[in-house]
Amino acid sequence: ESDSLDLRQLTRAGLRRLQRQQQVSLDLSFKTKACTTILILFVGFSLCWLPHSIYSLLSVFSRGFYCSSSFYTTSACVLWLSYLKSVFNPIVYCWRIKKFREACIELLPQTIQILPKVPERIRRRIQPSTVYVCNENQSAV
Repeated sequence: ESDSLDLRQLTRAGLRRLQRQQQVSLDLSFKTKACTTILILFVGFSLCWLPHSIYSLLSVFSRGFYCSSSFYTTSACVLWLSYLKSVFNPIVYCWRIKKFREACIELLPQTIQILPKVPERIRRRIQPSTVYVCNENQSAV
């Protein structure tokens, strides 16, 4: 009796430790993905706005640069590049953030949606990334 009780306690402790390790792994994975997404957004912001900033500074401090024949054409191109940042954000969000992507798909009218809508109960069953938490009394997703 005493040996089986100790074995049960060891098994419970082992399960708790395994669950804790899985939780730490999931937290680290989430934080890594979030930091990568922020880094991508920052690089995109820099690539879109840095040329505009440099061009604006050059035009303020260099009269010859400002009076050149190609100034307005180049200025318009650089300005449009900075506007592309607004298009870049939602693309990165859809690419990197699953919940954002799902919300966008739900908001699209049925006629525009490319993929057929899968019911939630089936989608949960076919997603291998779903995390299951189990203890001796109950299990939950």
